[in-house]
Amino acid sequence: MLADGKQFYALTMLAAVLNSRLSDRLRTELGTSYAGQVAYVPSEVGPESRSVFEAFADISPSQETLFFEGVAKIVADLKAAPISQEELDRAQKPRIANLSTSMSLNGFWMHWLNLSQRDPRRLEFARNAMTYLKSVTPADVQQAAGEFLKEEAAWRVVYHKAAMP
Repeated sequence: MLADGKQFYALTMLAAVLNSRLSDRLRTELGTSYAGQVAYVPSEVGPESRSVFEAFADISPSQETLFFEGVAKIVADLKAAPISQEELDRAQKPRIANLSTSMSLNGFWMHWLNLSQRDPRRLEFARNAMTYLKSVTPADVQQAAGEFLKEEAAWRVVYHKAAMP
């Protein structure tokens, strides 16, 4: 996050696009709604630390293979071709509006000033956040997918809720 603000926002947009595509796929193929979610948990410090993408869904155990295949297909598509500008706009514009509102409030700056006491790069990140966010392109999202969504680093976890006695 602090090492490369533009890349942070490219990854944030990648997570938003993954989330949207996964929700669409789960509704279409599995007949579920609002069951899937993608989260991006960024690292602030760089390569010595790890960022994480999580894709998860509340589905029946019989649908887990379709879920994992769906995520793999979405990831492959994102690596193979840039997203459309329209798809990027759908992910980016709400975040631009939210960030604009946040940056106009004292709480935003107090938060980042406090954090900057431990690492001055945090204040620089906050100052340039809007520039970083607005500069992300469809090609940046594709590059982020290719660089960060690696099959060999993926973990698959299935949690089966225990039956209540």
